[in-house]
Formats: sequence, structure tokens, C-alpha cells
Amino acid sequence: MKKIYSLFLFSLLSIFLVEAQTTIYAYRTWQESNPTSVKKGPVKFSSADPSQVELIADQSRLGSVYAGTYYNYKWYAQVTQAGTQSALEGLYTIDLNDGTRTLVSTKGDHLVEMTYDYATSTMYGVSNNAEDLMILDMHTGETTQVGTFLEGETAVYILALACDVEGTMYGISTSDNLYIIDKATAACTLVGSTGVDAAFTQSMDFDRNSGVLYWLNNGDYTLYTVDVTTGKATAIGAVGELGDESLNSIFIPYIHVAAGAPDRVTERSVEPQGTSVRLAWKNPAIDAQGNPFCPTDCTAIVWYLSMHRATGVSTVTTCRYM
Repeated sequence: MKKIYSLFLFSLLSIFLVEAQTTIYAYRTWQESNPTSVKKGPVKFSSADPSQVELIADQSRLGSVYAGTYYNYKWYAQVTQAGTQSALEGLYTIDLNDGTRTLVSTKGDHLVEMTYDYATSTMYGVSNNAEDLMILDMHTGETTQVGTFLEGETAVYILALACDVEGTMYGISTSDNLYIIDKATAACTLVGSTGVDAAFTQSMDFDRNSGVLYWLNNGDYTLYTVDVTTGKATAIGAVGELGDESLNSIFIPYIHVAAGAPDRVTERSVEPQGTSVRLAWKNPAIDAQGNPFCPTDCTAIVWYLSMHRATGVSTVTTCRYM
């Protein structure tokens, strides 16, 4: 009986560990042990083991990404001109599967960090000098200054930036502190010390499904979680097999819908058939949070055109999983 009980606890622990893992995306820009021939480009890794970093595409000959974030199935990233760290080439979207870049705009000022705020539908960034909170227009690439980071009258230099799902903005400064940042003024309110030396470029993001704040500190090439009530950082592990990889633009994919809602359909096609049109697609196998989604849960399809429910359209009463 004791053995069965122990096995049961082990099984529960195993399930918990699997569920606790999340995939983090980032952009590799440097490796201390291999600075001249490091393979730069988009990468991904498990939050449970940052030592195993998977390169999505080798973009060593292209410009690098130091600021970027995720919104609505797209990775928005500012790309620098090849061989530079701050000369802006443009705003791109990056394909999460193969790293393909699509140019959005060549406008705007260079940023060192970005985050998306679901509470206000706004993309924010940190200016190149780490002094100012900026707004980035995702459609035009243009940047607008909100204000200068200040704690009272004292200047604060923000390196990492992230908004939680409720819209609270947090930043980590060169003084190694976590702050809450007023999105309207850039005023900074101290939460507490991270207890870690925040040096060089930084990036952080929330897993908005769990509420965990992940911080990648390129000062010591380590992935941390940060307690938003105290500011204290807790190390998960060093990044890369040798523990010396510099990553920027980290994010955890998130879709802002109700828990359990299905993910988007794929393999969409439209086929005209005389006076009618045949629509085809593949139903999702996961929900928007990445959990398994049972196709039999889908019992009807309702059509919307321009956000209004369509009338006079033949609806499907059952869904077929392709």
C-alpha cells in the first residue's frame, strides 16, 4: 500500500512538472565562449531547462533583434542593421516556425525592449538610452514618447519591461530593482531588489496563463522568475549548453481569450462553386492555452462578418475534425 501511495504521489508530481513547463521564445545575439561564429537567430527553449536552446533559423548574416514581443500569433521585432546594435533597419514580424521575416515598416526609433499590454491594446517599449517609456505603433512602426522613467525626481534606467494580463507594467532597472511603472507618465514605484546584478541587455515577459514573470539576465546568462510582490529573483538555470548565451526579445505566446476557448483553425481554403462558396479548414487540436482540445466539443459554427452575426448563411450543425 505504501509503495502504491508513493507511486501515486510520483505520478502527480510528474504531471505537475509537465504542466508547469512552458515554451519561451527569444533571439540569440551573443555567446561569450564563441563570439565570432555564434549562430544568431530566433530560438526556443523550455522554462524548465534553459540549457537546451533550439535554434529555429540561422540568421547570423542578418541584422539582430534586441527588442521584440508577441501579439496575436505574431512575433513583432525591431531588427538592427547587420553588424550594429542600435542602427534600426525596421520593424518586422518573425515566423515562429521557420524564422521568416516580413517587413512592417522602416520608421520609428530604436528600442531595447518591448511588451504588449492587453488591458489597453498597446505595444510599449524602452528607448535606446533606457530613459524613456515609448509606444510603438504595430502597423506603422512609429514610436511615441510617453515619459521619462523617474522615481520621484530621481532618474531610473529601465532594461527589462513586461505587462501582466491585467495591465500592470513592471520594469527592472540598472540598479537591480523591480519597479511598477505608470503607463501614462512612466513614473516608477519601487517594489524591491531582485538581488541580482542586472547588466547589459535584458528581457522579460509574463506567462499570462500562469502569471509567472520570467526574466532573462544577460549579465550572468541566467533565466529567473521574479516575485512581483517583493522583486526577488529566483534562478532557474543558465542559458545554453555552456551557460553563456545572450538572448533578447523573450516572450511566451499568449492568446487573450477565455480559458478553454479553441485555438485558431488552420489550413483554410476558399473554393467558388457557382453561386456558392465552399470553405474548408482544419479544426484545432489544442485550446488557446495550449491544452488538448477535443474536436467533439465543437457542436456548431456561427458566422460573423465585420463583428456582426451573419444572416442568410447556411450553418454547419456538426464540426468535422480534418
